[in-house]
Amino acid sequence: MKKLAGVFLILVGLLIIAGTLFSTVIEWKPAPQDGAGQAVTESELGNTDRIEVNFSSADINIETHNKDTVEVVSLSNSSEDEPVVSQNGSTILIEQKRNHWWPDFSFVLFQKREWTVKIPEDFQKEISLYGSSGDVSVAGPLNLGVFAADLSSGNVEVDEVKAKELSISLTSGDLMIQDSEAEHASLETTSGDMEVLTFSGAMEAVLTSGDFEAEWEEMSGRIDIEVTSGDVEIITGGADLELDVEVSSGDIENDIPLDSLTSQEERSLRGTKGEGDIPLTIRTTSGDVELKE
Repeated sequence: MKKLAGVFLILVGLLIIAGTLFSTVIEWKPAPQDGAGQAVTESELGNTDRIEVNFSSADINIETHNKDTVEVVSLSNSSEDEPVVSQNGSTILIEQKRNHWWPDFSFVLFQKREWTVKIPEDFQKEISLYGSSGDVSVAGPLNLGVFAADLSSGNVEVDEVKAKELSISLTSGDLMIQDSEAEHASLETTSGDMEVLTFSGAMEAVLTSGDFEAEWEEMSGRIDIEVTSGDVEIITGGADLELDVEVSSGDIENDIPLDSLTSQEERSLRGTKGEGDIPLTIRTTSGDVELKE
């Protein structure tokens, strides 16, 4: 009986995969060119406090425009899973239309999906992204209360975003942030590198496997960096620091002139530069740390 049940489940799984492949092949057509295959959806901004994007197996581009609408331009060589824009209270929700209940394998096999979400340049509330299997590009200038992204697979690039709260969690992929500012940034990657260039503000960064590289234009608040496996390279922008560095396995190279050296050992370094206004704490399990002014 158990064997029959197992065979039945296998057959059901094969039928689902075959159905997906069949429907994909039937609907597939060459990648659109010169604007063909584009669909445009708009929603009035009104009193919107939050813009939320939910996606799977699609590349997402966030841009600004000088209109008072949220516009979604979708590019696909299939009519499957087009974006749907709806208003839920003070939230504009952008999500994929599902034409079937089974898992989607078509992105991997044939289809190209890309959304460009255009946001009013003076929108200053919250943008939230939730998704898997796709790259994300955010191109400002944007001045927000909150920018949050919880993503499982794909690379993320953020450019010219200023936010009170900047929160990005990425399971698999590289994260790059440049020319941005946050009162507090919370960044996390499980497998992938993190590069933050020309940044201003406070930060908490956690990496499981990957290198961390950051260059501050201006530090504020606290800076906490935790890396399990990977190297750390930081340019502090000349900030007055209270420095606390520990590595379990790796070297520490410090080019910051410290006015007060609390302790210096092979695997740790503690000291103060100037007034010591900015606590900078670095912890690595396996990896080197390089500090520059």
